[in-house]
Amino acid sequence: MTRILIFGAGLAGLQAALVLAADGHAVTVVERDPAVPPDGAEAMYEEWERPGVSRFRMPHVASGRWSHLMARELPEVLTELEHLGAVRSSPLDLLPEEAITGARAGDEELRRVFARRPVMEGALANVTERTRGTTMRRGLTVRALRSRSGETPRVTGVVTDTGETIDADLVIDAMGRHSPERTCSNCCAG
Repeated sequence: MTRILIFGAGLAGLQAALVLAADGHAVTVVERDPAVPPDGAEAMYEEWERPGVSRFRMPHVASGRWSHLMARELPEVLTELEHLGAVRSSPLDLLPEEAITGARAGDEELRRVFARRPVMEGALANVTERTRGTTMRRGLTVRALRSRSGETPRVTGVVTDTGETIDADLVIDAMGRHSPERTCSNCCAG
């Protein structure tokens, strides 16, 4: 079993954790923000603080392709989203029947998911917490990457702000475009 460490518990990090856990890997997700998503969509929107995420309360639209892939690979995420009030809809739903002349193959890939970002992320976090093979560690900041030197350097884990070392076979930076560590040239601890 491969030990995988993901830092960043946003949309990309949580989706990666769920897919990798479904493949049988042991996945640990490290998140800087300590707050867990509260229960219910309204509380997620009103109370959940994610200072590291810009535009956290904005509406999100997940593409039809995303929705179709989630239905196939991680259907429990769509179930959780619907439980929280997210809406799955297609542009075809807005048209009169005579304009679309019936259902066609591939129409299901047009069904998008509409929700605010806290609800999207909250649903993913809830499913991740329940998923076997995943561990969530909130309130930890990754301060440095650990690497093994040699002909080809290899990242072998991280060091947190508390000085804890977390070893892994694979490390994934899912902190988004504002990640402070674009390369490990200046941050690796041996």
